[in-house]
Amino acid sequence: MPAGATFGSSVSPLDRFPTRQRQSRAGNLRNREPVERIRCGPQTGVRVSALALARDPLNASYSLGKGAVRLEQGFAETLIVTGSAVRERTWVVGEPVSGDLDGDGDEDSALILAQNSGGSGTFYYVVAAREQRGAYLGSNGVLLGDRIRLEEISVVHGLVIVRYRRRGAGDPMASIPTIPTTTVLRIEQGKLAALATVEAGE
Repeated sequence: MPAGATFGSSVSPLDRFPTRQRQSRAGNLRNREPVERIRCGPQTGVRVSALALARDPLNASYSLGKGAVRLEQGFAETLIVTGSAVRERTWVVGEPVSGDLDGDGDEDSALILAQNSGGSGTFYYVVAAREQRGAYLGSNGVLLGDRIRLEEISVVHGLVIVRYRRRGAGDPMASIPTIPTTTVLRIEQGKLAALATVEAGE
């Protein structure tokens, strides 16, 4: 799994929700026997009240907004209101990147999640999946913005660095994000936290 990944021109502020044909990269993360002792959370498609251990980052649970969402092969789809056709969709953008995020010597992962609740907005979050005895524990999500344009995510000396473009204050949401922005994050007391967000020229 790479320590840094770039997002090509095909990654736009309106990323398509992936199909269920996407395969898990668990075998590429590390070759290991199945972790039978780990009991994962509820099946995908529902919000869960607590984060659960998973076999790999693409099947972990992450805390976004009001609750935790459990991914299955990199995506989740939930009903916002029972009986309604409106669904909240969450998916992994690009591929996870690797590095030790908490100083324990294990290979953790950082990744970008996109979430759409049926409206025009698509919100992007940075999350981490920390390895714990062969399983992965998902983190809280740190919001980057709505309909941004992603460029790169990397792990450097325990820091997660995300480069992307966003709109300026007062720019219409229909406009293309043009302001180069970098957000630096790290694990603090078990949670993912943003240390700084800097725009080009600052």
